[in-house]
Formats: sequence, structure tokens, C-alpha cells
Amino acid sequence: MTNVIRVKRDTYERLALLAGELQMRMKRFVSVDDAVRFLIAKNDRKLPAFWKDLRQRRL
Repeated sequence: MTNVIRVKRDTYERLALLAGELQMRMKRFVSVDDAVRFLIAKNDRKLPAFWKDLRQRRL
């Protein structure tokens, strides 16, 4: 079972914009879920682990 989080429309739009920026940086598809994971990792100062995990999940 997956966890579902409700967000307001403007919050979702901002997450979609962030996902687009990450997609341009990574040069591959990045979902809104990945954008949320990015923000959590950034807040926890664990960005290197996030990039490594994202690359491994995409291979």
C-alpha cells in the first residue's frame, strides 16, 4: 500500500516545476514523487545520497 498525501493545486504546480528543473539537470524523466524526495533530502542535507539513489533507480 502506498502513502497518499493531499496537496493544494499551487503546491502541486510548484512541485511539477521543480520536477521539470530536475529533469533538465538529469536529462531523463523525473516524477513529482522524485521532486518531493529531492526536497526531503535537501532539508535533511542528504543530497549526495539522493542523487546516487535516483541514478540507481533509473538504470
